[in-house]
Amino acid sequence: MIRSHVIPRHYLQQFQGSDERIWVYGKGSAPRQSTPLREGAERGYFAYTTKSGVADESLEEHLAKFEDEAVEPLRLMSNQCYWLRPGDKKKIAEYVGLMFSRASARRNGTGKMWDELRRTYEEASKDPGWVLKQISRYKQISGKLISQKEFLEAVARVLQKAGTPEEKKNMFLTNLLRLAEKISEDLIDKPWQIWDSTSPSEFITTDNPVVTVQPDGRAGFSIGAGFANKGVVTMFPIDPTSCLIIGNRGADRRRATVQAVQDVNKTLVMCMERWSYAKAFSVDTQWLVDHAGATLKYFENAFVPKWRGNDPEHLKRLMSDLI
Repeated sequence: MIRSHVIPRHYLQQFQGSDERIWVYGKGSAPRQSTPLREGAERGYFAYTTKSGVADESLEEHLAKFEDEAVEPLRLMSNQCYWLRPGDKKKIAEYVGLMFSRASARRNGTGKMWDELRRTYEEASKDPGWVLKQISRYKQISGKLISQKEFLEAVARVLQKAGTPEEKKNMFLTNLLRLAEKISEDLIDKPWQIWDSTSPSEFITTDNPVVTVQPDGRAGFSIGAGFANKGVVTMFPIDPTSCLIIGNRGADRRRATVQAVQDVNKTLVMCMERWSYAKAFSVDTQWLVDHAGATLKYFENAFVPKWRGNDPEHLKRLMSDLI
């Protein structure tokens, strides 16, 4: 299988030093130096399993086209003389959407969500009333009447298939491009800023480099709100000297204070899956990763779907479409 870069190599190269190496920080592990080629990659990450059991890796080539479109504007955005053109804005919005939707944090969160839906479906199939409603619904849609036995056998097949690692991964990959497109649509019409860091502070990045914050009106904010939510600000570090801020009104560019850079870095670290990446070694970055790293988990305490926490009847209705 192809060794896929979950975090594109050209993006990590934005954070490498003159020696073409980056510093890698993991929670509870010693900082180490590595290269963009070696980091952020997983064999077969974008491989879809077909009905015949064959691995289809064509998505890799499709994603590469989006990445290639964004390479030049991404590289130029740190230059304070660069003016973000409308065409480049669209490319970057698509790129940001992809960086979120392809991240391992979302993949793992999606897997947990899939397991939760599967358990809900299994419990629903034990409710005679729900079963009869689904049989009636099936007849309305197809014009065919099936017995309870036939229905429960169909449920068993769905549950068996849904419980496989391949099916969970397929669900993640199937929705990847659709979600990326929806996010880019949410971002494109919002105000965009580029924050330039103040020396000696530098922006870092992580294996989950797109995060959101939402002010709560009381001088505080929540992390991991949906991109379309009112007042949500999206953060995406471009390189050590610049970070894209989407949703914040004001000048197209601004000089971020040392504290603002630290706040962005802390938000990123809290949402990381396993690794943070930086141009330079920093005791402060290691402390931050050790104490705040990966404290927010997607679909648990960040980016929680609206249907979670709803009553069982709502989930039963949601699961009706699986058969």
